[in-house]
Amino acid sequence: RRPPRSTPLYSSAASDVYKRQVFASLDAYEGSYVDGVASGQGRYCGADGCCFEGTWQENRREGRGRLTVPGEGTWEGVWRNNKQHGTFVLTNNKQIIKKVQWENGVRMEDEDVKDLPGSSIQFSKLSHVLL
Repeated sequence: RRPPRSTPLYSSAASDVYKRQVFASLDAYEGSYVDGVASGQGRYCGADGCCFEGTWQENRREGRGRLTVPGEGTWEGVWRNNKQHGTFVLTNNKQIIKKVQWENGVRMEDEDVKDLPGSSIQFSKLSHVLL
């Protein structure tokens, strides 16, 4: 998902540098803007509870980031042109649950790792590697 170009219900700043916006859908974006679009570091949360935190370029996820999905966990990896690309790691309760290989938004291969030795790598250790 990406921040819509609609008029926000609430905006914390008048400039295009850093804003917090809440949209009519109750989705919210907080982060950097360039020329009126999300660019740089930011966090987008949907009314459904899903949140993406990472790098944006012209309203698209671009670069490293985290997608947190309620009831599932947190996916960490790289986005290209708003699509997953490369290895994504799913963590839940600070344990690695799954690794998934993506290519331009197409899910290529899954690897369940929750039952493998060493799969309880702490989330904080994983974070410095991926982000």
